Amino acid sequence: MIFSRVLPLFILGLSFSFVSVAKPVAETVAVKRAGGDVGTDVAAAQVLTTLKAASDHILPQIDDLIDSGNANVDVIEPLFSQLVGAFETATASLTELKGKISTPQSEPTKAELAALIASIITDTAKTLKKAPIGSRVLRPTLIRVFDLAVEKFLLGVEGIVGGILVLLASLVEPALLISVGLIRVASLLGHS
Repeated sequence: MIFSRVLPLFILGLSFSFVSVAKPVAETVAVKRAGGDVGTDVAAAQVLTTLKAASDHILPQIDDLIDSGNANVDVIEPLFSQLVGAFETATASLTELKGKISTPQSEPTKAELAALIASIITDTAKTLKKAPIGSRVLRPTLIRVFDLAVEKFLLGVEGIVGGILVLLASLVEPALLISVGLIRVASLLGHS
């Protein structure tokens, strides 16, 4: 009899513990304009700049490990997992931005945003090209996870800054993407 009263309370308490463990969504950075609406192109640029800073921090570490001959699964995969996390955080931040707006003179142009994204993707692909994919350094499953994360990120950017994928397609070398296993990204950019 006591069990029938305690069990519901136990389940209720357990449900609250799951809520406190949940991972919070990354905060987005949005810039208010004079009219009060959110400048999504500016906010998108801030998200991209944050992603660029993260990749500029992680990729040299991977390059150094590969160049020194100290690269192995145990040290490379956590760094690539951080990179995947940076793309996922950027995607979550972009998801919070609502609507497409035009790009006034004071905001970055689509071409500037595309160039920034292209540099992030190209730098990452060049690092991937240096890392032998296989059980010794980098597992193919992580490449697939990374490919999916970048694809979701690019779709998020396209949702905010319409038409950017067309610009990006001309800036990123398709052979490089395909050679490192970023097939979904290459396909999204029309390089299948």
